[in-house]
Amino acid sequence: MAYKVSALRFAYDALEPYLDAGTMELHHDQHHQTYVDTLNEAIEPYPHLADLPIENLLGRLDEVPATIRTAVRNHGGGHANHEFFWDILGPNAGGVPKGSIADALTTQFGSFAGFQSLFTNAAAKHFGSGWVFFAGAASTGKLEIIALADQDSVAAHGKIGLLCCDVWEHAYYLKYRNRRADYLWAWWNVVAWDMVDQRLHDFMRRPSMAPSKKASLRTTSPQQEEAGRYAEARSAGRQEAASASARDAQATKKRFAKTGAQAIQAHVQARGQRQQARRDAR
Repeated sequence: MAYKVSALRFAYDALEPYLDAGTMELHHDQHHQTYVDTLNEAIEPYPHLADLPIENLLGRLDEVPATIRTAVRNHGGGHANHEFFWDILGPNAGGVPKGSIADALTTQFGSFAGFQSLFTNAAAKHFGSGWVFFAGAASTGKLEIIALADQDSVAAHGKIGLLCCDVWEHAYYLKYRNRRADYLWAWWNVVAWDMVDQRLHDFMRRPSMAPSKKASLRTTSPQQEEAGRYAEARSAGRQEAASASARDAQATKKRFAKTGAQAIQAHVQARGQRQQARRDAR
Protein backbone atom coordinates (compact mmCIF):
# COMPACT_ATOMS: atom_id res chain seq x y z
CA MET A 1 0.00 0.00 0.00
CA ALA A 2 1.19 3.53 -0.75
CA TYR A 3 -0.14 7.07 -0.59
CA LYS A 4 -1.98 8.34 -3.66
CA VAL A 5 -3.12 11.67 -5.09
CA SER A 6 -6.90 11.88 -4.96
CA ALA A 7 -8.74 12.85 -8.14
CA LEU A 8 -10.16 16.36 -8.24
CA ARG A 9 -13.90 16.73 -7.61
CA PHE A 10 -14.14 19.04 -10.60
CA ALA A 11 -12.59 19.61 -14.02
CA TYR A 12 -9.31 21.53 -14.38
CA ASP A 13 -11.13 24.48 -15.94
CA ALA A 14 -14.02 24.50 -13.46
CA LEU A 15 -12.48 27.28 -11.37
CA GLU A 16 -12.00 29.68 -14.30
CA PRO A 17 -11.57 32.62 -14.48
CA TYR A 18 -10.14 32.69 -10.96
CA LEU A 19 -7.78 29.72 -11.13
CA ASP A 20 -6.82 28.72 -14.67
CA ALA A 21 -6.91 25.19 -16.05
CA GLY A 22 -3.19 25.14 -16.85
CA THR A 23 -2.25 25.95 -13.27
CA MET A 24 -4.72 23.44 -11.84
CA GLU A 25 -3.43 20.62 -14.05
CA LEU A 26 0.23 21.36 -13.37
CA HIS A 27 -0.39 21.90 -9.66
CA HIS A 28 -2.40 18.72 -9.15
CA ASP A 29 -0.79 16.30 -11.61
CA GLN A 30 2.83 17.37 -11.27
CA HIS A 31 3.57 19.25 -8.05
CA HIS A 32 1.27 17.24 -5.79
CA GLN A 33 2.23 13.96 -7.45
CA THR A 34 5.91 14.68 -6.88
CA TYR A 35 5.34 15.10 -3.14
CA VAL A 36 3.51 11.77 -3.03
CA ASP A 37 6.14 9.94 -5.09
CA THR A 38 8.96 11.22 -2.88
CA LEU A 39 7.03 10.39 0.30
CA ASN A 40 6.41 6.82 -0.89
CA GLU A 41 10.06 6.45 -1.80
CA ALA A 42 11.10 7.61 1.68
CA ILE A 43 8.83 5.17 3.50
CA GLU A 44 9.53 2.22 1.19
CA PRO A 45 11.65 0.46 3.85
CA TYR A 46 8.75 0.96 6.30
CA PRO A 47 5.63 0.12 4.21
CA HIS A 48 3.43 -0.17 7.31
CA LEU A 49 3.64 3.63 7.71
CA ALA A 50 1.38 4.03 4.68
CA ASP A 51 -1.38 2.25 6.61
CA LEU A 52 -1.86 5.43 8.63
CA PRO A 53 -3.92 8.36 7.34
CA ILE A 54 -1.39 11.02 6.39
CA GLU A 55 -2.58 13.41 9.14
CA ASN A 56 -2.02 10.69 11.74
CA LEU A 57 1.47 9.99 10.44
CA LEU A 58 2.35 13.70 10.61
CA GLY A 59 0.92 13.89 14.10
CA ARG A 60 3.34 11.18 15.22
CA LEU A 61 6.54 12.43 13.62
CA ASP A 62 8.47 11.86 16.84
CA GLU A 63 7.89 8.11 16.33
CA VAL A 64 9.00 8.09 12.69
CA PRO A 65 12.56 6.76 12.14
CA ALA A 66 15.00 9.66 12.32
CA THR A 67 16.53 8.78 8.95
CA ILE A 68 13.28 9.60 7.11
CA ARG A 69 11.61 12.04 9.52
CA THR A 70 12.50 15.18 7.54
CA ALA A 71 11.31 13.64 4.27
CA VAL A 72 8.03 12.60 5.89
CA ARG A 73 7.54 16.09 7.35
CA ASN A 74 8.27 17.82 4.03
CA HIS A 75 6.72 15.50 1.47
CA GLY A 76 4.05 14.06 3.76
CA GLY A 77 3.15 17.64 4.62
CA GLY A 78 3.02 18.48 0.92
CA HIS A 79 0.63 15.59 0.34
CA ALA A 80 -1.62 16.41 3.30
CA ASN A 81 -1.74 20.13 2.50
CA HIS A 82 -2.66 19.60 -1.14
CA GLU A 83 -5.35 17.02 -0.36
CA PHE A 84 -6.78 19.59 2.04
CA PHE A 85 -6.50 22.37 -0.55
CA TRP A 86 -8.38 20.48 -3.28
CA ASP A 87 -11.08 19.58 -0.78
CA ILE A 88 -12.00 23.18 0.11
CA LEU A 89 -12.07 24.48 -3.48
CA GLY A 90 -15.00 24.27 -5.86
CA PRO A 91 -16.88 25.88 -8.74
CA ASN A 92 -19.86 28.14 -8.09
CA ALA A 93 -18.39 28.83 -4.68
CA GLY A 94 -17.03 31.82 -2.74
CA GLY A 95 -19.23 34.52 -1.34
CA VAL A 96 -20.20 34.85 2.30
CA PRO A 97 -20.27 31.63 4.35
CA LYS A 98 -23.44 30.42 6.03
CA GLY A 99 -24.28 28.08 8.86
CA SER A 100 -21.98 27.01 11.67
CA ILE A 101 -18.81 28.28 10.02
CA ALA A 102 -20.34 31.76 9.67
CA ASP A 103 -21.32 31.73 13.36
CA ALA A 104 -17.84 30.56 14.39
CA LEU A 105 -16.11 33.30 12.38
CA THR A 106 -18.40 35.98 13.78
CA THR A 107 -17.84 34.76 17.33
CA GLN A 108 -14.08 34.56 16.92
CA PHE A 109 -13.39 37.60 14.72
CA GLY A 110 -16.45 39.83 15.00
CA SER A 111 -17.53 39.25 11.39
CA PHE A 112 -16.65 37.34 8.26
CA ALA A 113 -15.11 40.53 6.86
CA GLY A 114 -12.88 40.78 9.91
CA PHE A 115 -11.72 37.16 9.48
CA GLN A 116 -11.19 37.59 5.75
CA SER A 117 -9.04 40.66 6.28
CA LEU A 118 -6.82 38.95 8.88
CA PHE A 119 -6.47 35.76 6.82
CA THR A 120 -5.63 37.67 3.62
CA ASN A 121 -3.11 39.83 5.45
CA ALA A 122 -1.37 36.75 6.87
CA ALA A 123 -1.19 35.19 3.39
CA ALA A 124 -0.02 38.38 1.67
CA LYS A 125 2.76 39.03 4.18
CA HIS A 126 3.96 35.44 4.51
CA PHE A 127 7.63 35.44 3.55
CA GLY A 128 8.58 32.98 0.84
CA SER A 129 6.67 29.77 0.24
CA GLY A 130 4.15 28.29 2.62
CA TRP A 131 0.53 27.99 3.67
CA VAL A 132 -2.00 29.90 5.72
CA PHE A 133 -4.56 27.89 7.68
CA PHE A 134 -7.66 28.41 9.73
CA ALA A 135 -7.42 25.53 12.17
CA GLY A 136 -8.61 24.22 15.49
CA ALA A 137 -6.45 22.91 18.31
CA ALA A 138 -7.29 19.25 18.81
CA SER A 139 -6.68 19.46 22.57
CA THR A 140 -8.52 22.69 23.41
CA GLY A 141 -10.91 23.38 20.52
CA LYS A 142 -9.47 26.86 20.02
CA LEU A 143 -9.79 28.23 16.47
CA GLU A 144 -6.98 30.35 15.00
CA ILE A 145 -5.25 31.59 11.84
CA ILE A 146 -1.81 30.03 11.41
CA ALA A 147 0.91 30.66 8.81
CA LEU A 148 3.44 27.86 8.27
CA ALA A 149 6.53 27.75 6.09
CA ASP A 150 7.20 25.44 3.17
CA GLN A 151 5.08 22.26 3.41
CA ASP A 152 4.70 22.19 7.17
CA SER A 153 1.28 20.87 8.14
CA VAL A 154 -1.05 21.84 10.98
CA ALA A 155 -1.37 18.09 11.67
CA ALA A 156 2.26 18.10 12.82
CA HIS A 157 1.31 20.73 15.40
CA GLY A 158 -1.67 18.95 16.92
CA LYS A 159 -4.24 20.97 14.98
CA ILE A 160 -7.08 20.14 12.60
CA GLY A 161 -7.41 22.23 9.45
CA LEU A 162 -10.68 23.88 8.44
CA LEU A 163 -9.49 26.18 5.64
CA CYS A 164 -6.15 26.56 3.86
CA CYS A 165 -4.54 28.70 1.18
CA ASP A 166 -1.44 27.69 -0.78
CA VAL A 167 0.91 30.66 -1.18
CA TRP A 168 3.65 28.82 -3.04
CA GLU A 169 4.20 30.52 -6.40
CA HIS A 170 3.38 27.32 -8.28
CA ALA A 171 -0.23 27.82 -7.09
CA TYR A 172 -0.64 31.01 -9.11
CA TYR A 173 2.42 31.98 -11.16
CA LEU A 174 1.16 30.99 -14.62
CA LYS A 175 -1.78 33.38 -14.38
CA TYR A 176 -0.81 35.97 -11.76
CA ARG A 177 3.00 35.96 -12.07
CA ASN A 178 4.30 37.61 -8.90
CA ARG A 179 1.00 39.30 -8.02
CA ARG A 180 0.13 37.30 -4.93
CA ALA A 181 -2.45 39.86 -3.80
CA ASP A 182 -4.41 39.36 -7.05
CA TYR A 183 -4.29 35.60 -6.59
CA LEU A 184 -5.59 35.90 -3.01
CA TRP A 185 -8.52 38.05 -4.14
CA ALA A 186 -9.37 35.46 -6.80
CA TRP A 187 -8.94 32.52 -4.39
CA TRP A 188 -11.76 33.73 -2.12
CA ASN A 189 -14.12 33.25 -5.08
CA VAL A 190 -13.51 29.50 -5.23
CA VAL A 191 -13.62 28.62 -1.52
CA ALA A 192 -16.27 25.92 -1.06
CA TRP A 193 -17.79 27.07 2.23
CA ASP A 194 -20.01 24.01 2.45
CA MET A 195 -16.87 21.85 2.66
CA VAL A 196 -15.33 24.16 5.26
CA ASP A 197 -18.58 24.03 7.25
CA GLN A 198 -18.50 20.21 7.13
CA ARG A 199 -14.93 20.23 8.39
CA LEU A 200 -16.01 22.42 11.29
CA HIS A 201 -18.86 20.02 12.13
CA ASP A 202 -16.41 17.09 12.07
CA PHE A 203 -14.02 19.03 14.28
CA MET A 204 -16.72 19.87 16.82
CA ARG A 205 -17.84 16.22 16.92
CA ARG A 206 -14.32 14.88 17.38
CA PRO A 207 -13.86 12.36 20.23
CA SER A 208 -12.46 13.46 23.56
CA MET A 209 -8.80 14.35 23.34
CA ALA A 210 -8.07 13.00 26.83
CA PRO A 211 -4.74 11.12 26.93
CA SER A 212 -5.17 7.50 25.97
CA LYS A 213 -2.94 4.57 25.30
CA LYS A 214 -2.11 4.08 21.64
CA ALA A 215 -0.16 1.45 19.86
CA SER A 216 3.45 2.36 19.30
CA LEU A 217 4.40 3.18 15.74
CA ARG A 218 6.67 0.43 14.46
CA THR A 219 9.97 2.00 13.48
CA THR A 220 11.77 -0.97 11.94
CA SER A 221 11.52 -2.19 8.37
CA PRO A 222 10.59 -5.82 7.55
CA GLN A 223 14.22 -6.40 6.52
CA GLN A 224 15.44 -5.06 9.85
CA GLU A 225 12.92 -7.19 11.72
CA GLU A 226 14.02 -10.30 9.82
CA ALA A 227 17.66 -9.48 10.56
CA GLY A 228 16.71 -8.98 14.20
CA ARG A 229 14.98 -12.35 14.35
CA TYR A 230 18.01 -13.99 12.72
CA ALA A 231 20.33 -12.31 15.22
CA GLU A 232 18.11 -13.42 18.09
CA ALA A 233 18.09 -16.98 16.75
CA ARG A 234 21.86 -16.95 16.42
CA SER A 235 22.22 -15.53 19.89
CA ALA A 236 19.85 -18.16 21.28
CA GLY A 237 21.81 -20.84 19.42
CA ARG A 238 25.10 -19.57 20.84
CA GLN A 239 23.62 -19.47 24.33
CA GLU A 240 22.31 -23.04 23.96
CA ALA A 241 25.67 -24.18 22.63
CA ALA A 242 27.42 -22.47 25.51
CA SER A 243 25.05 -24.09 27.99
CA ALA A 244 25.62 -27.49 26.40
CA SER A 245 29.36 -26.92 26.45
CA ALA A 246 29.20 -25.96 30.11
CA ARG A 247 27.18 -29.08 30.88
CA ASP A 248 29.70 -31.22 28.99
CA ALA A 249 32.58 -29.59 30.82
CA GLN A 250 30.91 -30.17 34.16
CA ALA A 251 30.24 -33.81 33.32
CA THR A 252 33.84 -34.26 32.14
CA LYS A 253 35.09 -32.65 35.32
CA LYS A 254 32.98 -35.02 37.38
CA ARG A 255 34.24 -38.01 35.39
CA PHE A 256 37.84 -36.93 35.86
CA ALA A 257 37.22 -36.30 39.52
CA LYS A 258 35.68 -39.75 39.93
CA THR A 259 38.43 -41.41 37.91
CA GLY A 260 41.09 -39.54 39.86
CA ALA A 261 39.58 -40.59 43.18
CA GLN A 262 39.45 -44.20 42.06
CA ALA A 263 43.07 -44.05 40.93
CA ILE A 264 44.20 -42.60 44.26
CA GLN A 265 42.26 -45.25 46.15
CA ALA A 266 43.81 -48.02 44.01
CA HIS A 267 47.27 -46.53 44.54
CA VAL A 268 46.77 -46.43 48.31
CA GLN A 269 45.51 -50.02 48.33
CA ALA A 270 48.48 -51.23 46.23
CA ARG A 271 50.93 -49.43 48.48
CA GLY A 272 49.34 -51.00 51.51
CA GLN A 273 49.56 -54.43 49.94
CA ARG A 274 53.29 -53.94 49.15
CA GLN A 275 54.03 -52.84 52.66
CA GLN A 276 52.18 -55.87 54.08
CA ALA A 277 54.08 -58.17 51.73
CA ARG A 278 57.44 -56.80 52.99
CA ARG A 279 56.40 -57.31 56.61
CA ASP A 280 55.33 -60.90 55.88
CA ALA A 281 58.74 -61.58 54.22
CA ARG A 282 60.60 -60.72 57.41
